[in-house]
Amino acid sequence: MNDFSLSEMEMNMSFTDLLNRAQMSENYGEDTSLGVGLNVVNEPIVSLEVPLNEIDYDENGSDIDDDEIIDARTKHKKNEMLEKESQHELERLGEQLQRDNVRYDIDSDYDDEFDVHSPTASSDEDEYGYLTTPACTRQDTKSQKAKVNSLDWIDTTFSVEQKFENAVEFRKEIIDYCARNGVDVKYTKNHKNKVGVRCKDDNCKWKIWASIPKNKRHFEVKTYHGVHSCGRKNKVKKITYKWIPRHYLSKFKSNPYMKLQEITDSVWNEHGLKVSVHMAFRAKKCALNLIVGEYKEQYGMLNSYAAEIYRSDHNNTIKFQLNANVFHRMYICFATLKEGFLAGCRPFISIDGCWFKGPYGGQLLVAVGRDENNQMFPIAWAVVDVENTESWSWFLQLLAEDLQTSDGAGYTVMSDQQKGLLKAVAEMWPQAEQRVCARHVYMNFREVFGGGQEYRMHFWKIAKSTTPNEFKENVDKLHAISPEAAANLMGRNYEKWCRAFYTPQCQCDAVDNNMSEVFNAFILNSRHKPIITMLEDIRESIMERLHKKRDFIRSKNLAICPRAQEQLEKAKIAARGWNAAFGGRFTIDLFL
Repeated sequence: MNDFSLSEMEMNMSFTDLLNRAQMSENYGEDTSLGVGLNVVNEPIVSLEVPLNEIDYDENGSDIDDDEIIDARTKHKKNEMLEKESQHELERLGEQLQRDNVRYDIDSDYDDEFDVHSPTASSDEDEYGYLTTPACTRQDTKSQKAKVNSLDWIDTTFSVEQKFENAVEFRKEIIDYCARNGVDVKYTKNHKNKVGVRCKDDNCKWKIWASIPKNKRHFEVKTYHGVHSCGRKNKVKKITYKWIPRHYLSKFKSNPYMKLQEITDSVWNEHGLKVSVHMAFRAKKCALNLIVGEYKEQYGMLNSYAAEIYRSDHNNTIKFQLNANVFHRMYICFATLKEGFLAGCRPFISIDGCWFKGPYGGQLLVAVGRDENNQMFPIAWAVVDVENTESWSWFLQLLAEDLQTSDGAGYTVMSDQQKGLLKAVAEMWPQAEQRVCARHVYMNFREVFGGGQEYRMHFWKIAKSTTPNEFKENVDKLHAISPEAAANLMGRNYEKWCRAFYTPQCQCDAVDNNMSEVFNAFILNSRHKPIITMLEDIRESIMERLHKKRDFIRSKNLAICPRAQEQLEKAKIAARGWNAAFGGRFTIDLFL
């Protein structure tokens, strides 16, 4: 970005002088000359004053703020807010735990320190390790019920001869039992070959004993007394932080920014148990570690995933590359999407990249078109380890092959001026018309001159000028307010973001990259998932979207698409004050 410092003489320079000065300056390595565009500015024109509420002067600068674009921006803002709040909450709790000298090991094989040690001997077991209390078997259940006090209750979760894989699985079932019933227990024996458990209430007779039978490999319940005489509790010490991710892992996957208070509320509402914020903090850390393991596993399955996509349709394009046996990048373009784009979409492509939210980073590069209804139509996407000129060139080369073009002739490419992207487009698609998102230009402009209402209004008037004459008038108005601001805009490659200098080849006058913005919001909830899960979410979501859009268009009894019809009706209303008169030969003059 060029910095402009104007002298007093320069402050009084005319608009034409400013243009000439901008043409001689170097900006983004591009030729900023207007060419023949301003050779007609000396002709008088009629300028219509449009009410402020009819032009989008907000900082987003979208041409058509339909519900889809508004929802996309709302999702982005909400996601950014949740991400910041979640990160701040984890940092704050982590600092507090450090101050309190609280240490924890999320890799421990035991649920808490009390599980590590068990009594060396128990007074209620015989020489074979069985509890001496008479067993509660199925045969005497009826007689036992007759002896139970009306305030007691019988648990039927366990039964004698019930089998478990090992002691670990048995302990997990004990903890789940405590959570379901709101009871606390203690281990009378805790060994890999035998486990004894009784209710922590000394007045309660509930107890269970399980061990490995002789010449067997499974774990089996030997003795069980399932009568509780104690009441339900809302705090159970056997419920540790490891129990939470085991039961709420799917929630952590779908919402990695879940707040600690949401975790405690979920446990209370679903199980009637109170857990501390510190336990929720440790549970969240443990859950994220478990998810990381799934991320790593799915990267090892990418080769099979790519083979399955190709097997399902040989016309699908799938490119999968490794670098020293480590994932490098993957390109995906489904046959139905490229066929649909070539058959019914404008030759207008928005390209953009977005970050992954997972532990291994990476970026998703996407190419999005506009369908006949002027809405998002995804074409292709790629997963890359880093965004640079080389990765963009690779992506654009494969995209050109799928779209049957060698130099991009006839296509218009809209981008956000990402790192290395403009250079890659110029090299791989040299004949394509390049545009840059006016909204991102405004963001950079705002960093220098601020985001006041006056600057914002004049910027979008300039960006949405439809003729060179109107462009000159709007720049003159900004120059009258701030010559420095006008000079700054003239040095920002205006031919690529001002509507007055667009060619008509793509039949699209968009000045911002909102189609890519809609796509990024469309996959927002998938970007933090493991890679194959994310790619499948994208595929399934697009499939469902195309089905809904097809049914929507079929339900309309219109000669043209609904959004085009809507724009036509607005144009009719705007043209009511104009008159047409014969101008000689084959021309018609329009005047107010």
